[in-house]
Amino acid sequence: MTLQFASISEIIGGSVLVEQVFSYPGLGQAAVTAGLGSDLPLLLGITVITAAIVFAGNLAADLLYGVIDPKIRRRAAKL
Repeated sequence: MTLQFASISEIIGGSVLVEQVFSYPGLGQAAVTAGLGSDLPLLLGITVITAAIVFAGNLAADLLYGVIDPKIRRRAAKL
């Protein structure tokens, strides 16, 4: 499960490469254009939103561990 939710960051990071190689308009291309054009507010916004999405994916994985694995639930109850 960790690998599934960790792949969220790989998908977002890979979108930059795919959009540049195939000239697709999207968030990755906007990030590259903002970086090359020194558009810092746009680049910061894309970075913060991307970090929030990755954080949410990792948080969801951590919360779902207790649902899927009963050993995690028992260990958390002892604390």
